[in-house]
Amino acid sequence: MLEDLEYIEMMFSNEDVILLFLRCRRELLMELARGIGCRIPKSDETRKTICDFGDPIVAYSYALHIDKGPHLDTRLLASKNSFYAYFYAVNIDECPHEVTRKGVIDNPWDAFSYARHVDQRPSPEMLKAVSSDENVKQKYEAYFYNFDNWGVEYFEKKAY
Repeated sequence: MLEDLEYIEMMFSNEDVILLFLRCRRELLMELARGIGCRIPKSDETRKTICDFGDPIVAYSYALHIDKGPHLDTRLLASKNSFYAYFYAVNIDECPHEVTRKGVIDNPWDAFSYARHVDQRPSPEMLKAVSSDENVKQKYEAYFYNFDNWGVEYFEKKAY
């Protein structure tokens, strides 16, 4: 704990931020989730420290509530967990990105959701990712059945 305090004091001079990082992880996540993150300063230094924290949910929450936009540092860290890589692409990037696409490949359900909601089209990369779970593969193939014949316009009109 003392090493953490020294590291944080070295990174920040603002006492409020030091106290915030000394709280347990759960309290930090609860504050970010409730949007009380306004006490956390938005800066490159803070973002770097958040990423040094090494937790994908903290990086995702920081990008969503504090930065209110994508940054490479938070995207890379959030993409280490397939769940947060998917939600980073949906809620923060709001479009496909190579880093988040690679992040969802480990989990068949997240890969299917990414292909369906973010890419909005089938791809060999995602088909390979969902192939490890037969149930997900069947849903993937059923959802994208005849995609080449109908095109993306058909799928954008359908309400799923």
